[in-house]
Formats: sequence, structure tokens, C-alpha cells
Amino acid sequence: MSTPEMFGPEDGRSYGERRWVESRRETDRRDGNVVPRRSPDRRTSRAVTPQAGAPVAENDLLGFPLSDKQLEACLRAALVEDGAYQDIATAASVLSARRAHATIVARQSGILAGIPLVVAAFRLFDSNAALRVDVDDGDRVTDGAPVVRITALSHAILSAERVALNFLRHLSGIATLTSQYVEAVRGTSARIVNTWKTTPGMRDLEHYAARAGGALGVRHKGLDVVQIRDTHLTAVNRDIAMVVRRTRELASDHTRIEIACRSPAEVRSAVVAGVDAVQLDGMTPAHVRECVEIASSRVSTQVAGNVRLDTVRAFAQAGVDRIAVDALTQRAPALDLELEFEAG
Repeated sequence: MSTPEMFGPEDGRSYGERRWVESRRETDRRDGNVVPRRSPDRRTSRAVTPQAGAPVAENDLLGFPLSDKQLEACLRAALVEDGAYQDIATAASVLSARRAHATIVARQSGILAGIPLVVAAFRLFDSNAALRVDVDDGDRVTDGAPVVRITALSHAILSAERVALNFLRHLSGIATLTSQYVEAVRGTSARIVNTWKTTPGMRDLEHYAARAGGALGVRHKGLDVVQIRDTHLTAVNRDIAMVVRRTRELASDHTRIEIACRSPAEVRSAVVAGVDAVQLDGMTPAHVRECVEIASSRVSTQVAGNVRLDTVRAFAQAGVDRIAVDALTQRAPALDLELEFEAG
């Protein structure tokens, strides 16, 4: 399993390693990985009209990952897949070019993610659509609360409905589950991170949803990072010293090396070999605590595997820096949201 970015104290690091840490911090600030959560009492609705407003809120603190062009391409592909452009049921039920109103309503409490996709989906079918966003990404919604109010051509609302809701339900489910893990480790120094186990083609959006739920962002773009997974170690008969040495020979001077370890003995070998971060795979909290002591402040530590909502705090209390939870993107249930349509 690959590990997300991790870094520890700069004392004793080489010039190249210090540059990596500095660039990592700058990337975190630029990409929104350290997310200041909005206060619910400061929440205000925003209008998105043909004359003003964009799918992404101006004060986007989460770093929505798609450009306008990518967002449109993503949605067009989803709408084609859904058959939205050959929507016979809508053609049969909409008899005129009337405008109508609809409201996306929450049917359970949770954290939202995916509003830009909702806005763009309806505007693709009706460029004159007007929307009022009452709850934005990263904010909590309560059962029964309105999320987005849409005024558009009837056929636009009905044809875009399924794609808009599918994105919003899926991403909001990830954000909501993430927020539960984040809350479970509150008061410790551990941070929750998501993993590479994402839906193909959806990685950036699913990582974004996890950030909306409070996870530390996973971004390697523009950085030299080599992740030595457990399968790589198996391929070299678990010779950590050799594979780290070979990686240093093949990689650039500024490359950061992260390695998966199964036991305290492997962590000790990894520290001696000079890695930057260790991932503790499938260990108990007791073993994690031992590994954290071995790593000391020289190497960053991350737990992965066997992490559930009822066990995550025990790992956090073991002193680990980060906890990678594949359930965030692999097993998050969709948030219950529905569209209420009002005929014009």
C-alpha cells in the first residue's frame, strides 16, 4: 500500500530533504491541505446566475481539483453514460419550454461535498439556470435542510437530476465518514488521511471529498516521492537496506522515500537505511507504539490496515503521526439526498 506524504522535524536532514519539506509546506498552503473549517454561524447562501457566480465558491478553502474545462468534460461523460441526452421519459413528460423549480434536500445529517458538480450539471442543460446554494462543500447539513435551490427549464432539471445527485451523494458520503474518523481522534496529534484506494477516474474528487470531511490532503504532484510498498519488499525478499540503497541510486537527490513495514524490526531497518517515512501495516496499537519509539523524531510514522472507527483512537493514542483509512473511499455509504421537483 502506498503512503501519502509525511514529514517530520528538519533537524539533521540533508539540504535536499529540507527543500522537500519546505516545498511540501508550500504545497499544503497552496492546495488547501490544511483546511480551516468554516464556522456554521458564518454560513450564508450564495447565488449562481448566468450573470454572476461560478460552480466553485470564491472562498474555496478545500481546493476543488478540477478546472472549468475538466469539470465540464467530467460531467459530459457522466451525462452520456446516464443517457441524459436521450432522456425519453423527460421528453414525454415535459410538453413545453417552461421553467420550473426544484430543491435538493438532505434526508440525513452529514458533511457535503460535490456542490460544484451539481451546479455545473444543471447549467450544462440550461445556461440560464439560476441556483441558490444554501450549504457549501465542507459544511454540515441537517436532516430536512435545503441544500441547493434550482430554477431552470423543466427538462434541464429532470435530465441532470440523476448525475447531479449521484456525485453529491457519493462525495458527501465520503466527507461524512471522514468527519467521523476525524472526530474520533480529536485531542490527539494524529491526522486522518485517505489512501490510493479510490474509484478509477475519481481519485482527485474522492480525495477532495475526504478533505471536505477534515482529512489531511494527499498530494504528490510536483514532488519527487517514491513509495516502497509491501509487494516491492516481497520482490526483494524483504531486504530493506538493499531496496532503499537502490532507490537512492535511481532517484533524484530531492526524492523522499516512504516504505511499508510489517514489524518493529523492519521499522528499525528502515530507520537505519535512512528513509523519510514508514507506514505501519496491519499492526496492533501496542506494536505501533513500539514502532513510534523506534522512529523517534527521525522518521514520520503512519498506520494503515485494520483501522476501523472503533479502533482508530487507540492507534492515535499510540503516538502515530498519521492514520490512513481506506474505508473513506472504499466503504463510505452515500449520504441520503433527494431532489424535490415543482412543476412550473
